Amino acid sequence: MQAREAPLDVEVAIVGGGPAGLATALFMRELEPELAKGLIVLEREEYPREKICAGAVGARALRLLSLIGARPEVPHVTIRAIEARTRYGSVRAEHDDAGWVIRRREFDAALAATVQARGLELRTREKLVGLHTLADGRVELVCESGLCVRARAVVGADGVGSYVRRAAGFTQGELRAQAIEIDCRPLAGELREGTVLFDLSDASLPGYAWKFPTPLGGETMVSHGVYAVKSQALRGTSRAGLAGKEAGPSVGCTLKESLLDRTAHLQALGPWRRYAERGIAPGAVLGKGPILLVGEAAGIDPVLGEGIAQAIEYGLWAARHLSAGARRGRFNFDGLGLGQLDGLLGFDLRVRSRVLELVYGAGRPVSERLVARSPALAHAGLSYFAGRSIARGELARASFDLALAGLGALRETALRR
Repeated sequence: MQAREAPLDVEVAIVGGGPAGLATALFMRELEPELAKGLIVLEREEYPREKICAGAVGARALRLLSLIGARPEVPHVTIRAIEARTRYGSVRAEHDDAGWVIRRREFDAALAATVQARGLELRTREKLVGLHTLADGRVELVCESGLCVRARAVVGADGVGSYVRRAAGFTQGELRAQAIEIDCRPLAGELREGTVLFDLSDASLPGYAWKFPTPLGGETMVSHGVYAVKSQALRGTSRAGLAGKEAGPSVGCTLKESLLDRTAHLQALGPWRRYAERGIAPGAVLGKGPILLVGEAAGIDPVLGEGIAQAIEYGLWAARHLSAGARRGRFNFDGLGLGQLDGLLGFDLRVRSRVLELVYGAGRPVSERLVARSPALAHAGLSYFAGRSIARGELARASFDLALAGLGALRETALRR
Protein backbone atom coordinates (compact mmCIF):
# COMPACT_ATOMS: atom_id res chain seq x y z
CA MET A 1 0.00 0.00 0.00
CA GLN A 2 1.24 3.48 -0.83
CA ALA A 3 1.80 6.23 1.74
CA ARG A 4 -1.50 7.31 3.28
CA GLU A 5 -2.93 10.65 2.16
CA ALA A 6 -4.66 13.22 4.36
CA PRO A 7 -8.27 12.07 4.89
CA LEU A 8 -10.88 13.21 2.39
CA ASP A 9 -14.16 14.10 4.12
CA VAL A 10 -17.37 13.35 2.20
CA GLU A 11 -21.04 12.91 2.93
CA VAL A 12 -21.52 9.64 1.04
CA ALA A 13 -18.97 7.13 -0.28
CA ILE A 14 -20.14 4.54 -2.81
CA VAL A 15 -17.81 1.56 -3.11
CA GLY A 16 -18.15 -0.09 -6.51
CA GLY A 17 -18.65 1.45 -9.94
CA GLY A 18 -20.98 -1.09 -11.55
CA PRO A 19 -24.67 -0.50 -12.34
CA ALA A 20 -25.73 -0.52 -8.66
CA GLY A 21 -23.17 2.02 -7.48
CA LEU A 22 -23.41 4.28 -10.52
CA ALA A 23 -27.23 4.22 -10.47
CA THR A 24 -27.19 5.14 -6.77
CA ALA A 25 -25.03 8.18 -7.57
CA LEU A 26 -27.20 9.26 -10.50
CA PHE A 27 -30.48 8.93 -8.61
CA MET A 28 -28.98 10.77 -5.64
CA ARG A 29 -28.17 13.68 -7.89
CA GLU A 30 -31.82 13.83 -8.95
CA LEU A 31 -33.32 13.44 -5.48
CA GLU A 32 -30.82 15.39 -3.38
CA PRO A 33 -28.50 17.55 -5.53
CA GLU A 34 -26.79 19.21 -2.56
CA LEU A 35 -26.04 15.88 -0.93
CA ALA A 36 -24.67 14.56 -4.23
CA LYS A 37 -22.06 17.35 -4.23
CA GLY A 38 -20.50 15.61 -1.23
CA LEU A 39 -20.43 12.17 -2.86
CA ILE A 40 -17.59 10.02 -4.12
CA VAL A 41 -17.65 6.73 -6.06
CA LEU A 42 -14.65 4.41 -5.62
CA GLU A 43 -14.03 1.80 -8.33
CA ARG A 44 -11.14 -0.65 -8.09
CA GLU A 45 -10.57 -0.91 -11.86
CA GLU A 46 -10.41 1.52 -14.77
CA TYR A 47 -13.05 1.88 -17.47
CA PRO A 48 -13.68 0.23 -19.80
CA ARG A 49 -13.17 -2.99 -17.85
CA GLU A 50 -14.35 -6.50 -18.61
CA LYS A 51 -17.24 -7.78 -16.51
CA ILE A 52 -18.44 -11.33 -17.01
CA CYS A 53 -22.19 -11.26 -17.48
CA ALA A 54 -24.78 -12.63 -19.92
CA GLY A 55 -25.92 -9.02 -20.34
CA ALA A 56 -29.74 -9.07 -20.30
CA VAL A 57 -31.26 -5.82 -18.98
CA GLY A 58 -35.01 -5.55 -18.48
CA ALA A 59 -36.66 -2.52 -20.05
CA ARG A 60 -38.08 -1.61 -16.65
CA ALA A 61 -34.58 -0.57 -15.56
CA LEU A 62 -33.77 1.17 -18.84
CA ARG A 63 -36.96 3.16 -18.38
CA LEU A 64 -35.84 4.28 -14.90
CA LEU A 65 -32.58 5.56 -16.35
CA SER A 66 -34.46 7.26 -19.20
CA LEU A 67 -36.53 9.21 -16.66
CA ILE A 68 -33.35 11.00 -15.57
CA GLY A 69 -31.80 11.14 -19.04
CA ALA A 70 -29.14 8.57 -18.13
CA ARG A 71 -29.90 5.56 -20.33
CA PRO A 72 -26.58 4.52 -21.90
CA GLU A 73 -26.57 4.54 -25.68
CA VAL A 74 -24.46 1.45 -26.31
CA PRO A 75 -24.49 -1.41 -28.83
CA HIS A 76 -27.28 -3.81 -27.92
CA VAL A 77 -29.68 -6.45 -29.18
CA THR A 78 -33.33 -5.67 -28.42
CA ILE A 79 -35.10 -8.49 -26.57
CA ARG A 80 -38.37 -9.28 -28.37
CA ALA A 81 -39.19 -12.74 -27.00
CA ILE A 82 -38.40 -15.12 -24.18
CA GLU A 83 -38.54 -18.86 -24.76
CA ALA A 84 -38.37 -21.54 -22.07
CA ARG A 85 -37.78 -25.24 -22.75
CA THR A 86 -38.53 -28.02 -20.27
CA ARG A 87 -38.85 -31.81 -20.31
CA TYR A 88 -42.58 -31.31 -20.71
CA GLY A 89 -42.63 -28.86 -23.59
CA SER A 90 -41.78 -25.27 -24.45
CA VAL A 91 -43.43 -21.89 -24.11
CA ARG A 92 -42.74 -18.58 -25.84
CA ALA A 93 -43.81 -15.04 -24.99
CA GLU A 94 -43.27 -12.05 -27.29
CA HIS A 95 -42.97 -8.32 -26.70
CA ASP A 96 -41.96 -5.43 -28.97
CA ASP A 97 -39.21 -4.16 -26.65
CA ALA A 98 -38.69 -6.15 -23.46
CA GLY A 99 -35.14 -4.99 -22.86
CA TRP A 100 -31.61 -5.21 -24.19
CA VAL A 101 -28.71 -7.63 -24.27
CA ILE A 102 -25.55 -5.55 -23.80
CA ARG A 103 -21.85 -5.98 -23.03
CA ARG A 104 -21.00 -4.85 -19.53
CA ARG A 105 -17.68 -3.41 -20.70
CA GLU A 106 -19.56 -0.82 -22.76
CA PHE A 107 -22.64 -0.39 -20.56
CA ASP A 108 -20.73 0.32 -17.33
CA ALA A 109 -18.27 2.66 -19.06
CA ALA A 110 -21.15 4.69 -20.52
CA LEU A 111 -22.85 4.94 -17.12
CA ALA A 112 -19.55 6.03 -15.55
CA ALA A 113 -19.11 8.71 -18.21
CA THR A 114 -22.60 10.02 -17.39
CA VAL A 115 -21.75 10.17 -13.68
CA GLN A 116 -18.66 12.24 -14.41
CA ALA A 117 -20.44 14.44 -16.96
CA ARG A 118 -22.93 15.41 -14.24
CA GLY A 119 -20.20 16.62 -11.95
CA LEU A 120 -20.12 13.67 -9.56
CA GLU A 121 -16.75 12.51 -8.28
CA LEU A 122 -15.65 9.09 -9.52
CA ARG A 123 -12.20 7.71 -8.79
CA THR A 124 -10.92 4.59 -10.48
CA ARG A 125 -8.09 2.22 -9.54
CA GLU A 126 -9.07 2.59 -5.89
CA LYS A 127 -9.06 -0.84 -4.29
CA LEU A 128 -10.51 -0.83 -0.77
CA VAL A 129 -8.26 -2.47 1.84
CA GLY A 130 -9.62 -1.04 5.09
CA LEU A 131 -12.98 -0.09 6.62
CA HIS A 132 -13.37 1.22 10.18
CA THR A 133 -16.14 2.98 12.10
CA LEU A 134 -14.82 6.03 13.93
CA ALA A 135 -15.86 7.29 17.35
CA ASP A 136 -17.92 10.09 15.80
CA GLY A 137 -19.96 7.55 13.75
CA ARG A 138 -18.29 8.22 10.42
CA VAL A 139 -16.82 5.37 8.38
CA GLU A 140 -13.18 5.50 7.33
CA LEU A 141 -12.29 3.82 4.06
CA VAL A 142 -8.65 3.14 3.20
CA CYS A 143 -7.60 2.32 -0.36
CA GLU A 144 -4.51 0.51 -1.57
CA SER A 145 -3.37 3.72 -3.28
CA GLY A 146 -3.15 5.50 0.07
CA LEU A 147 -6.42 7.39 -0.40
CA CYS A 148 -8.33 7.72 2.89
CA VAL A 149 -12.00 8.69 2.78
CA ARG A 150 -14.17 9.51 5.78
CA ALA A 151 -17.89 9.36 5.06
CA ARG A 152 -21.09 9.88 7.01
CA ALA A 153 -22.70 7.11 4.95
CA VAL A 154 -21.29 4.24 2.88
CA VAL A 155 -23.00 2.28 0.11
CA GLY A 156 -21.51 -1.14 -0.55
CA ALA A 157 -22.03 -1.75 -4.27
CA ASP A 158 -18.91 -3.86 -4.74
CA GLY A 159 -20.42 -7.06 -6.06
CA VAL A 160 -20.51 -10.71 -5.13
CA GLY A 161 -17.24 -10.67 -3.16
CA SER A 162 -18.09 -7.36 -1.47
CA TYR A 163 -15.28 -6.10 0.79
CA VAL A 164 -17.76 -3.73 2.44
CA ARG A 165 -20.08 -6.61 3.30
CA ARG A 166 -17.30 -8.63 4.91
CA ALA A 167 -15.49 -5.80 6.68
CA ALA A 168 -18.68 -4.33 8.13
CA GLY A 169 -19.69 -7.70 9.60
CA PHE A 170 -22.85 -8.40 7.64
CA THR A 171 -23.98 -12.02 7.73
CA GLN A 172 -21.85 -13.60 5.04
CA GLY A 173 -24.40 -15.98 3.61
CA GLU A 174 -23.53 -18.35 0.80
CA LEU A 175 -22.63 -17.72 -2.80
CA ARG A 176 -25.75 -19.36 -4.08
CA ALA A 177 -24.89 -19.94 -7.72
CA GLN A 178 -22.16 -20.41 -10.27
CA ALA A 179 -22.24 -19.77 -13.99
CA ILE A 180 -20.03 -20.36 -17.00
CA GLU A 181 -20.39 -18.85 -20.46
CA ILE A 182 -18.78 -18.61 -23.87
CA ASP A 183 -19.51 -16.54 -26.98
CA CYS A 184 -19.94 -18.38 -30.29
CA ARG A 185 -20.65 -17.58 -33.91
CA PRO A 186 -24.29 -18.45 -34.75
CA LEU A 187 -25.17 -21.24 -37.12
CA ALA A 188 -27.11 -20.35 -40.26
CA GLY A 189 -30.72 -19.71 -39.31
CA GLU A 190 -30.05 -20.31 -35.60
CA LEU A 191 -31.06 -16.91 -34.27
CA ARG A 192 -34.69 -15.93 -34.01
CA GLU A 193 -34.61 -12.16 -33.86
CA GLY A 194 -34.32 -10.91 -30.29
CA THR A 195 -35.11 -14.26 -28.61
CA VAL A 196 -33.50 -15.16 -25.30
CA LEU A 197 -33.73 -18.88 -24.50
CA PHE A 198 -33.79 -20.57 -21.09
CA ASP A 199 -33.41 -24.36 -21.24
CA LEU A 200 -34.49 -26.18 -18.05
CA SER A 201 -34.70 -29.62 -19.60
CA ASP A 202 -31.64 -31.12 -17.82
CA ALA A 203 -33.09 -32.46 -14.57
CA SER A 204 -29.63 -33.17 -13.11
CA LEU A 205 -28.83 -29.45 -13.21
CA PRO A 206 -30.30 -27.25 -10.43
CA GLY A 207 -30.47 -24.38 -12.86
CA TYR A 208 -30.67 -23.87 -16.59
CA ALA A 209 -28.71 -23.35 -19.79
CA TRP A 210 -29.14 -20.13 -21.74
CA LYS A 211 -28.68 -18.89 -25.28
CA PHE A 212 -28.81 -15.13 -25.81
CA PRO A 213 -28.06 -13.03 -28.88
CA THR A 214 -25.22 -10.67 -27.96
CA PRO A 215 -23.58 -7.67 -29.67
CA LEU A 216 -19.92 -8.36 -30.36
CA GLY A 217 -17.58 -6.57 -32.74
CA GLY A 218 -20.41 -4.89 -34.62
CA GLU A 219 -22.23 -8.19 -35.25
CA THR A 220 -24.83 -10.28 -33.41
CA MET A 221 -23.24 -13.39 -31.94
CA VAL A 222 -24.57 -15.90 -29.40
CA SER A 223 -23.81 -16.10 -25.69
CA HIS A 224 -24.11 -19.71 -24.44
CA GLY A 225 -24.05 -20.41 -20.73
CA VAL A 226 -25.05 -22.61 -17.83
CA TYR A 227 -26.28 -21.38 -14.43
CA ALA A 228 -26.54 -23.62 -11.36
CA VAL A 229 -27.71 -22.99 -7.81
CA LYS A 230 -25.38 -24.54 -5.24
CA SER A 231 -26.83 -27.62 -3.60
CA GLN A 232 -26.64 -26.14 -0.07
CA ALA A 233 -29.34 -23.65 -1.06
CA LEU A 234 -31.81 -26.48 -1.74
CA ARG A 235 -33.27 -28.94 0.71
CA GLY A 236 -35.07 -31.31 -1.61
CA THR A 237 -32.68 -31.90 -4.48
CA SER A 238 -31.93 -35.31 -5.87
CA ARG A 239 -28.71 -37.07 -4.97
CA ALA A 240 -28.09 -37.63 -8.65
CA GLY A 241 -26.20 -35.26 -10.87
CA LEU A 242 -24.93 -31.83 -9.94
CA ALA A 243 -27.75 -31.16 -7.49
CA GLY A 244 -26.28 -33.61 -5.01
CA LYS A 245 -22.66 -32.48 -5.30
CA GLU A 246 -20.87 -30.23 -2.88
CA ALA A 247 -20.13 -26.75 -4.14
CA GLY A 248 -16.56 -26.18 -5.24
CA PRO A 249 -14.35 -27.02 -8.17
CA SER A 250 -16.45 -30.05 -9.07
CA VAL A 251 -19.43 -27.80 -9.73
CA GLY A 252 -17.39 -25.67 -12.11
CA CYS A 253 -16.10 -28.74 -13.90
CA THR A 254 -19.61 -30.14 -14.29
CA LEU A 255 -20.88 -26.83 -15.61
CA LYS A 256 -18.10 -26.72 -18.18
CA GLU A 257 -18.85 -30.30 -19.26
CA SER A 258 -22.51 -29.40 -19.68
CA LEU A 259 -21.72 -26.30 -21.73
CA LEU A 260 -19.10 -28.12 -23.80
CA ASP A 261 -21.71 -30.70 -24.77
CA ARG A 262 -23.92 -27.89 -26.04
CA THR A 263 -21.29 -25.91 -27.92
CA ALA A 264 -18.69 -28.44 -29.14
CA HIS A 265 -19.97 -28.09 -32.71
CA LEU A 266 -19.80 -24.27 -32.66
CA GLN A 267 -17.04 -21.77 -33.41
CA ALA A 268 -15.99 -20.20 -30.10
CA LEU A 269 -15.05 -16.52 -30.18
CA GLY A 270 -13.13 -16.33 -26.94
CA PRO A 271 -12.30 -18.17 -23.72
CA TRP A 272 -14.63 -19.78 -21.21
CA ARG A 273 -15.70 -17.33 -18.48
CA ARG A 274 -16.72 -18.60 -15.04
CA TYR A 275 -18.21 -16.53 -12.22
CA ALA A 276 -20.18 -16.73 -8.98
CA GLU A 277 -23.45 -14.98 -8.10
CA ARG A 278 -25.00 -14.08 -4.76
CA GLY A 279 -28.73 -14.65 -4.54
CA ILE A 280 -30.66 -12.84 -1.83
CA ALA A 281 -31.92 -15.01 1.03
CA PRO A 282 -35.13 -14.61 3.03
CA GLY A 283 -34.36 -12.40 6.01
CA ALA A 284 -31.31 -10.80 4.37
CA VAL A 285 -29.94 -7.76 6.24
CA LEU A 286 -29.12 -4.82 3.96
CA GLY A 287 -28.36 -2.04 6.44
CA LYS A 288 -26.06 -1.70 9.43
CA GLY A 289 -25.52 1.70 11.04
CA PRO A 290 -24.39 4.14 8.33
CA ILE A 291 -23.66 1.32 5.84
CA LEU A 292 -26.10 0.14 3.17
CA LEU A 293 -25.69 -2.74 0.70
CA VAL A 294 -27.05 -2.70 -2.84
CA GLY A 295 -26.87 -4.86 -5.96
CA GLU A 296 -25.05 -8.15 -5.74
CA ALA A 297 -23.37 -7.13 -2.48
CA ALA A 298 -26.90 -7.26 -1.04
CA GLY A 299 -28.18 -10.14 -3.16
CA ILE A 300 -30.01 -10.56 -6.46
CA ASP A 301 -32.52 -12.99 -7.95
CA PRO A 302 -31.37 -16.51 -6.94
CA VAL A 303 -33.63 -18.30 -9.42
CA LEU A 304 -32.40 -16.92 -12.74
CA GLY A 305 -29.46 -14.80 -11.58
CA GLU A 306 -30.93 -11.63 -13.09
CA GLY A 307 -28.84 -8.77 -11.74
CA ILE A 308 -28.42 -5.68 -13.93
CA ALA A 309 -32.00 -4.40 -13.83
CA GLN A 310 -32.22 -5.17 -10.13
CA ALA A 311 -28.94 -3.34 -9.51
CA ILE A 312 -30.38 -0.20 -11.11
CA GLU A 313 -33.59 -0.53 -9.08
CA TYR A 314 -31.49 -0.98 -5.93
CA GLY A 315 -29.79 2.32 -6.82
CA LEU A 316 -33.09 4.20 -6.72
CA TRP A 317 -34.03 2.53 -3.42
CA ALA A 318 -30.68 3.45 -1.86
CA ALA A 319 -30.86 7.03 -3.12
CA ARG A 320 -34.25 7.44 -1.46
CA HIS A 321 -32.91 6.20 1.88
CA LEU A 322 -29.82 8.40 1.60
CA SER A 323 -32.04 11.38 0.84
CA ALA A 324 -34.22 10.60 3.87
CA GLY A 325 -31.12 10.28 6.05
CA ALA A 326 -29.78 13.62 4.88
CA ARG A 327 -33.06 15.32 5.74
CA ARG A 328 -33.07 13.73 9.19
CA GLY A 329 -29.48 14.83 9.68
CA ARG A 330 -28.42 11.26 10.52
CA PHE A 331 -27.65 8.18 8.43
CA ASN A 332 -28.72 5.00 10.18
CA PHE A 333 -29.85 2.03 8.14
CA ASP A 334 -30.36 -0.44 11.00
CA GLY A 335 -33.42 -2.58 10.40
CA LEU A 336 -33.34 -2.36 6.62
CA GLY A 337 -33.53 -5.76 4.99
CA LEU A 338 -35.35 -7.71 2.32
CA GLY A 339 -38.63 -6.98 4.08
CA GLN A 340 -38.06 -3.25 3.72
CA LEU A 341 -37.29 -3.32 0.00
CA ASP A 342 -40.36 -1.62 -1.39
CA GLY A 343 -42.09 -1.56 -4.75
CA LEU A 344 -41.76 -4.21 -7.44
CA LEU A 345 -38.10 -4.85 -6.61
CA GLY A 346 -38.95 -5.89 -3.06
CA PHE A 347 -41.92 -8.00 -4.11
CA ASP A 348 -39.91 -9.67 -6.87
CA LEU A 349 -36.93 -10.56 -4.66
CA ARG A 350 -39.11 -11.79 -1.78
CA VAL A 351 -40.98 -14.12 -4.13
CA ARG A 352 -37.88 -15.41 -5.88
CA SER A 353 -35.99 -15.97 -2.62
CA ARG A 354 -38.77 -18.30 -1.48
CA VAL A 355 -39.42 -20.35 -4.61
CA LEU A 356 -36.01 -21.99 -5.10
CA GLU A 357 -37.34 -25.29 -3.79
CA LEU A 358 -40.30 -25.15 -6.13
CA VAL A 359 -38.14 -24.34 -9.16
CA TYR A 360 -35.04 -26.50 -8.60
CA GLY A 361 -35.77 -28.73 -5.61
CA ALA A 362 -38.30 -31.44 -4.92
CA GLY A 363 -41.06 -29.50 -6.69
CA ARG A 364 -39.14 -29.15 -9.95
CA PRO A 365 -41.33 -31.50 -12.05
CA VAL A 366 -44.34 -29.42 -11.06
CA SER A 367 -42.65 -26.12 -11.89
CA GLU A 368 -41.47 -27.41 -15.26
CA ARG A 369 -44.99 -28.51 -16.17
CA LEU A 370 -46.23 -25.10 -15.08
CA VAL A 371 -43.70 -23.31 -17.30
CA ALA A 372 -44.59 -25.48 -20.29
CA ARG A 373 -48.35 -25.24 -19.86
CA SER A 374 -48.92 -21.67 -18.70
CA PRO A 375 -48.58 -19.08 -21.48
CA ALA A 376 -50.25 -16.62 -19.09
CA LEU A 377 -47.38 -16.97 -16.63
CA ALA A 378 -44.79 -16.57 -19.41
CA HIS A 379 -46.44 -13.41 -20.70
CA ALA A 380 -46.82 -12.01 -17.18
CA GLY A 381 -43.14 -12.63 -16.51
CA LEU A 382 -42.08 -10.97 -19.75
CA SER A 383 -44.35 -8.00 -19.08
CA TYR A 384 -42.74 -7.57 -15.67
CA PHE A 385 -39.24 -7.85 -17.19
CA ALA A 386 -40.22 -5.13 -19.64
CA GLY A 387 -41.77 -2.95 -16.97
CA ARG A 388 -45.21 -3.01 -18.57
CA SER A 389 -48.52 -3.41 -16.77
CA ILE A 390 -49.98 -6.92 -16.74
CA ALA A 391 -53.57 -7.35 -17.90
CA ARG A 392 -55.88 -8.33 -15.05
CA GLY A 393 -57.14 -11.45 -16.78
CA GLU A 394 -53.61 -12.60 -17.56
CA LEU A 395 -52.52 -11.89 -13.99
CA ALA A 396 -55.48 -13.86 -12.63
CA ARG A 397 -54.68 -16.84 -14.85
CA ALA A 398 -50.99 -16.70 -13.94
CA SER A 399 -51.83 -16.50 -10.21
CA PHE A 400 -54.18 -19.47 -10.50
CA ASP A 401 -51.50 -21.51 -12.28
CA LEU A 402 -48.96 -20.58 -9.58
CA ALA A 403 -51.35 -21.64 -6.83
CA LEU A 404 -51.89 -25.01 -8.50
CA ALA A 405 -48.13 -25.42 -8.87
CA GLY A 406 -47.62 -24.64 -5.18
CA LEU A 407 -50.13 -27.30 -4.17
CA GLY A 408 -48.52 -29.77 -6.55
CA ALA A 409 -45.06 -29.05 -5.15
CA LEU A 410 -46.29 -29.67 -1.61
CA ARG A 411 -47.73 -32.99 -2.73
CA GLU A 412 -44.45 -33.99 -4.50
CA THR A 413 -42.43 -33.11 -1.39
CA ALA A 414 -44.78 -35.06 0.87
CA LEU A 415 -44.57 -38.13 -1.36
CA ARG A 416 -40.74 -38.01 -1.40
CA ARG A 417 -40.66 -37.87 2.37
